[in-house]
This record gives sequence, C-alpha cells and structure tokens, in this order.
Amino acid sequence: MDKNSLVALEIIRKHKHASRRDLTREMGLTPAAITKITKKLIEKGYLKEVGRGKTTGGRPPIILELNSHKGYIIGMYYAPSDVSLILMNLHSEVVYSSKIHLTKKSKEAILKESFELVEKAIEHCEGVKILGIGVALNGLVDYENGISIFSPHYKWRDFPIKEEMEKRFKIPTVVDNDVRMMALAEREYGGAKDCDNFIMLNVGDGIGAGIVINGEVFRGSTFSAGEIGHIKVNEKGENFCSCGKKGCLEAEISTKSIMDKIKRELSEDREKSILSEKIESGIVFGDVCESAMRGDFYCLELLRYIGNTLAKGLSNVINVINPKLFIINGEINKCSEIVFPIIKLGIQKYSMYTSAKDVEFKSSYFDDGGASLGAAAMVFRNVFTYN
Repeated sequence: MDKNSLVALEIIRKHKHASRRDLTREMGLTPAAITKITKKLIEKGYLKEVGRGKTTGGRPPIILELNSHKGYIIGMYYAPSDVSLILMNLHSEVVYSSKIHLTKKSKEAILKESFELVEKAIEHCEGVKILGIGVALNGLVDYENGISIFSPHYKWRDFPIKEEMEKRFKIPTVVDNDVRMMALAEREYGGAKDCDNFIMLNVGDGIGAGIVINGEVFRGSTFSAGEIGHIKVNEKGENFCSCGKKGCLEAEISTKSIMDKIKRELSEDREKSILSEKIESGIVFGDVCESAMRGDFYCLELLRYIGNTLAKGLSNVINVINPKLFIINGEINKCSEIVFPIIKLGIQKYSMYTSAKDVEFKSSYFDDGGASLGAAAMVFRNVFTYN
C-alpha cells in the first residue's frame, strides 16, 4: 500500500471518520488525488461511505469510515501470573476478550495456554481476517526483532516470541514491553490523549516506565529506556533488586518489598498496626490502604515512605526529561489521595523547581494499565503497512 493511502487510513482511524475535504486539508493534496486514493481504498474494502456531513453552504461532504468488518486485531498481555487477550475491530471496539491464569511457568506451558487463547479468538472471528497480533510482555524486549531479551517473571532470555507466534498463526506480530504498551493505551484511549510528553509509571512487583516524547514511545538504543525501577534511592539499602544490586527503587518500594517489610516488622512487634490481625491470612497492599484510611499510624508512615522514596526516583527523571504528566498504574492508586500529595511535595524537594512545578499526576484510566489495549494500538500503527 502506498504512503498516501496509509496516511489517509491513519487520519480516518484517529478521527473515527472524515470527509474527502478533511483529507485534502490535512494531507495537503489536491481533491483529485484524494478522490483517487479513497476510491482505491473503498474498492479494497478498507473504507466505506456512511452518509453526508453538515455544511454551512454548498454540497454536503460524504463521510468516510473504516470498514470495521475488514479485519480484526488481537492484543495480548503476558502478565506475571496470567495472560489476557482482546479482539478489536477497526473502530477500536473490543468485540471479544479472554484471560487465563498461568498455573505452570515453563516456556512450553505458557506458549501452549496462550496459543489456545489465540485459537479461540480466531474461532470467534467466524472467517473475518485477523490483520495483526500485538504482544505486551514484561521485562526487556527487542521491539525491532520481537525478542524477549529478559523476562524476570518467566525467566526467558533471548526468546524469539514474535517468530514463534508468526510461525504458528501466519499473522504479522509486534512485541514490546508491557509498560510501553500501557503508555500507548493511555495515549490512544486514556488519560493522555492530548499530552505529547508524559510518563506511564507501573508500580507493582516491579517498577517500570513507558516514556512518551513528542507523541512517540521512546525505547532507547538497546530497548531498555524506562527501567526507572533501577535508579538508586538508598545508599544503605539492604534488599537485593532483580538487577542484582541494592538500594534500587524497585528493591525499596515494589509491592513485594513492601509486603516483606510489613511481615518482618509486624512479626517483631504486633502492636504496631491493626494489620497484625491479617498476618496469618495474608496481607495485601489494599489492606495497607484501607488501614491508612482508618488512621493507622504505621500504615500512614509506610505510605509516606513509599511516596517520598518514589519522589526521589522520579526527580531524576523529571530533571532529565521534563514530562508534563505522570500516569500511575498499580495498587498504589487505591490510596492515591494520600500518596500523590506526598509524591508532589517530594518532587518539589528533590527536583529543579522549573522542571517540577507544573507536573501532573493521574491514576491510570484502565484497571490493569491497558497493556492489551496498547498492544492492539501498536498493531493499528502498523497494520495497513503489511496488509
């Protein structure tokens, strides 16, 4: 497909619909050239005419839309303990979704179960072509070659998941880091639609970031941009990080680190917090937030420590990149009204004033960060190139 056709399709996809007059204005081509381009796209089944638009005078313009039945797109998220899948039409509407919990973590078991998810999605298509598959994966990912460089939760190293997916299904596949996919989901469908410079921060068992600069996802020269969980924030830190060092942001305030800290401290002194009641049954981060809301001093101090430590790490990013917005995903959002003000106060303390004074913080628009949506959006950016 030629470049002008690709541009026309992308404009219509982003705006949901457009007239030939709109395309002429945005693309800077003559009406005759636009008519020729749209005629070919209609003949190929990518576009359809859906009626006439409003006009203040003259002939009403004919409105063009993508043909939602031309094909579907799959977005997948390989999370630490489960795999989720969505099926989207060309109007970016989710028409099917599915999810499995991973009971076995061997490479063979993960691929078998996730491939079965794809097969069920294909059955749901009832003969409609799948135009592409997007895969969001935790850890370091070589986006250009579709290789899992290192997945800390799956213990994958240099695994060519794109190759495996395309060999099995003969469908073009793109693979990227999960937090970068979350950032793309926020850019396309969530809280960063009008923001060209922002950072998606995922806080969980690991801490990572998806960086968007001038509207584009930034990956770095070796695809490791956004690994802010490995910024050193505590010179005297005792916990080992997944990178093998101590004192990293991830080693200090990841969900696992915080849960370990709570168990250790409350085992020594059960009078410190009402959380002690849940030691035997198991404490989750939501319990910390709930107890803090009830005025538990230990939990409030814990959240203050998390917010201040996070601010130390983010201040380095703010000074270098100068983002307008941070979108945060993770259970920390359950107590955002407590933690966000602490973070904001901290970055004023640790960052340059001019860099930090207007930075905004928002909770993720999506409950799971939107990684599968971002994976589908990544395919949308490429799909017309290889179909």
